[in-house]
Amino acid sequence: MCGICGVLEAAKNGESVVNGDLLKRMTAKIAHRGPDDEGFYVDQSVGLGVRRLSIIDLATGHQPIHNEDKTVWTVLNGEIYNFKELRRTLQAQGHEFYTSSDTEVIVHLYEEHSEEFVRSLRGEFALALWDEKRRTLILARDRLGVKPLYYSIDGKRLIFGSEVKSLLASRLIQPEVDLEAFDLFLCVGYVPGRRTMFRGISKLLPAHLMRWEDGQTRIRPYWQFASESVKNKRPASFYAERFLTLFEEAVRLELVSDVSLGVMLSGGIDSSAITALAAQGTFEPLRTFTVGFEGDKERNELEDARLVASHLGTDHYELSSSFDLDIETFARLVWHMDEPIADLSAIGFYYVCQLARQHVTVALAGQGADELLAGYRRYKANRIDGYYRLLPAFVRENLIASAVTRIPRASLLKKAAWTLGESNLAEWYARSLTVFSPQIKSRILHPDLKSDREDGTLLRELISSYLGEFQSTDSLSTLLFLDSRLALPDDLLTYFDKMSMANSLEVRVPFLDYKLVEFCTAMPSDLKLRGFTTKYILRKAACPLLPRRTLKKRKTGFFAHLINDWVRNKMSNHVREMLLDPAAGSRSFLDTRGVQWMLDEHMNGRQDFGRQIYCLFLFEIWHRVFLSNNL
Repeated sequence: MCGICGVLEAAKNGESVVNGDLLKRMTAKIAHRGPDDEGFYVDQSVGLGVRRLSIIDLATGHQPIHNEDKTVWTVLNGEIYNFKELRRTLQAQGHEFYTSSDTEVIVHLYEEHSEEFVRSLRGEFALALWDEKRRTLILARDRLGVKPLYYSIDGKRLIFGSEVKSLLASRLIQPEVDLEAFDLFLCVGYVPGRRTMFRGISKLLPAHLMRWEDGQTRIRPYWQFASESVKNKRPASFYAERFLTLFEEAVRLELVSDVSLGVMLSGGIDSSAITALAAQGTFEPLRTFTVGFEGDKERNELEDARLVASHLGTDHYELSSSFDLDIETFARLVWHMDEPIADLSAIGFYYVCQLARQHVTVALAGQGADELLAGYRRYKANRIDGYYRLLPAFVRENLIASAVTRIPRASLLKKAAWTLGESNLAEWYARSLTVFSPQIKSRILHPDLKSDREDGTLLRELISSYLGEFQSTDSLSTLLFLDSRLALPDDLLTYFDKMSMANSLEVRVPFLDYKLVEFCTAMPSDLKLRGFTTKYILRKAACPLLPRRTLKKRKTGFFAHLINDWVRNKMSNHVREMLLDPAAGSRSFLDTRGVQWMLDEHMNGRQDFGRQIYCLFLFEIWHRVFLSNNL
């Protein structure tokens, strides 16, 4: 993996700002993404920069990479897994290569197919390509959004990079809060869609390509999800066999590396299945890594991981931690994430990456399986809700509804009560994601921000825009699609990238190989969620590979279930100190009386506001790190 950045100016009006010093500032901020090498390309008003973590072709893979006559240049963050096949084809067409790297296929593919070259790439990537002759820049991001790419367009200037902090290091952008992004953050605990928490800085969406020419930009998708799952015309054994074939291929491709490699093993079926296949494809004992939370023995997955490691004969490493963090540690993690992401799993993932990096440079992980194969509880909840709507109206209104709405605590049951009976799938989905209900949001927002920022309109508009791309009568397929467009790229994969790169570790995700994704998207829904059995097809396909206990294991949230007690006990002093500080940067956005009420309700055990308080706490830290500079 690497970190890339660049600046372009449409026309030379006097002296250009693009120079080596600017690019060095931008790459220095992301040196953790590529500690092995750096490279630059400057051509008048165009500059590209890269920091490289050497994985393939350690000797000659220096970037930027160029074509034969040095008129096309590219920088790449990520890996192209089918590069050997592409290279053979391009050589047969007469192209000459000067490296053995995966990156070089990009410039020659561009010569053959112009901007359509991106359709040939199989991998996880964010890239920039500069065509000197046409004075054209191409930016592209992989289909599922494994690797990030940020950009800002200011008049006639384009700035881009793998991380927001790289853009800010250009000193051409002043950091300010995007109020609409803040509203979305309160809705879901992260910033979904194109926006970021920084006004004027956007994300290139997954599976999208940007073309910049003479100051004009055009952004378009180059790949889309299939719109409908097929009717089940074949036996489950057919799909299980085909699934396993594609899954094995994805794992095999992602084992290609010139440096040491391992697997992040949680003990669940996703990472265990990857470990089983990876162990078959390596000559030496495979290294596996697990992190657990020592304060919760009942849900600690260390024992489950040991079982799989022993069964497969891996060289296993583990870490047990209390995650008792100080403010400085939180500040460092938020700095790496660029934005507040209120997902406690990010902390656990940071530490398992730290553990893995002590032994390997590349690790495979099971991210994406839940969104691909229906692994979350909300998919079962939606099915239950469908059964609930079949009950007679008087039963729903006079018995069940009146009971659930009396639940006193702001818990999962309270959220279930809010979603129960909602027939509109988009509305049901929005409610299932919501962190701050409209009532709570109204109570904690600063009076100047209330107006129309209480009912979640922006989130519903975003959901509706995504649904315009996907037509299906199957509710599960629709929910999986929405998760793949929202939570997967903007929450899970964002912290996944930032926490791994904070440790200079490349992490690969076989479940998000696009050919496997296309097959699973078209697969009948009852092979993903059969009754209330999640990931049915994976369990069936993995039967010969794993212990029965692993196949039957239910999903355990990666420390997410601990957040209420964690905030109430380990974090109580930190959150009060930060959120009630008279100098808190969040005071311009939050009503102190509302925040005080929420803290009192939670700390006294009257209601569970752990997730909400964690959101506000991270926002305050983010504000201090990137705007106030008072940490």
